[in-house]
Amino acid sequence: MKNIWLLGIVSILAGCKQDNATVFPNLFIQNGEVQAIYIADTEDGTELRLNHNTIAKGEDWVVNWADFPSAVEYADGKLAAHYLVMKDPEVFAYDVEIILSNDGGQTWSTPFTPHTDKTLTEHGFVSLAGVGGKLMAVWLDGRAYAEGEDRMELRGALISSEGRLEAEYLIDDNVCSCCGTEIASNDDTIFLVYRDRYEGEMRDMSLVKYDMEEGSWGDPRRIHEDGWSIAACPVNGPSIECDGEELHVAWYTEIGDVSAVYYAVSRDGGESFEDPRRVDEGETLGRVDCAILSGGRVAVSSMEYVENDIELADIKVKIFEGEEAQRSTVVGSTSSSRASGFPKIKNAPGEPNALVVSYTKVNNSGQGQVPEVIISKVGI
Repeated sequence: MKNIWLLGIVSILAGCKQDNATVFPNLFIQNGEVQAIYIADTEDGTELRLNHNTIAKGEDWVVNWADFPSAVEYADGKLAAHYLVMKDPEVFAYDVEIILSNDGGQTWSTPFTPHTDKTLTEHGFVSLAGVGGKLMAVWLDGRAYAEGEDRMELRGALISSEGRLEAEYLIDDNVCSCCGTEIASNDDTIFLVYRDRYEGEMRDMSLVKYDMEEGSWGDPRRIHEDGWSIAACPVNGPSIECDGEELHVAWYTEIGDVSAVYYAVSRDGGESFEDPRRVDEGETLGRVDCAILSGGRVAVSSMEYVENDIELADIKVKIFEGEEAQRSTVVGSTSSSRASGFPKIKNAPGEPNALVVSYTKVNNSGQGQVPEVIISKVGI
């Protein structure tokens, strides 16, 4: 990699309180350009901002380092974004709220909730994708806990551009309870990856596909049998990108008490995966993302502790090209604490040798410094 330069810092606005912050950016492609969505703390509450523009705000939101907002251009000129609203802090119950724009983000709809159960449980870790001019929303759903069952579900809903729920789906009835989900899609299929919950508390990654023509979700398929049994949630979800039928998946795991990030490729739309390859080069925190570049190259990002200072973490990107892999390159540094969230990467459209990177910048303690969103571009 070469030519690392700063695109911009989404900084604290003048006149705000000293303890205000902008945090937890996410990236998406709109009209052929990389856009950033993030949370801003203000004197009046919490705001969701698309670039510098406020698109929603409230006083009862959940601001969570691992369960952060997202946005998608799900059809030409049609955008959707989501955030989380607290319903009962005593039991940490919160709901997903979605807003829609039919004019490219100039105006936004009244928020609505894609789940209809109304239980005081957790709903979050959302992924969004387009389906023939409509929106598919997928989330982790805790309604089974309201019945006394130790079971987190993976659910989804098909939503019209007017915000009408057209179909609801139970995709998987027992998954890891607080690892993020991620979606990629081609012209006829949605590919969804998530951390599953198999027998013996094996927390391996699964892939499930939605057939746009049939209008239905298939059966989950295990990507790789890692052998990591843990009776808890690692709070570390997978990432996926696709190019036609070629899928690229990265994830965090622990094998033999060794933390690791792995990357695997499917050439047949997820029917089978090649043997995974190790990505990290040291003490990794995971928090992965991936992006397809030009010329068959794939970038995989993750975080690793800085040598001799475990309170700091480097954001590293490794490029894979066929059987070859470059040494990881540091594209940013921040705290290793939860306050730094999950870095995200996207290929810059029209710039085959550029990667856009976003992350939350905090100091090594996560305190005493106002967090800020960093958006940078990396030449490859």
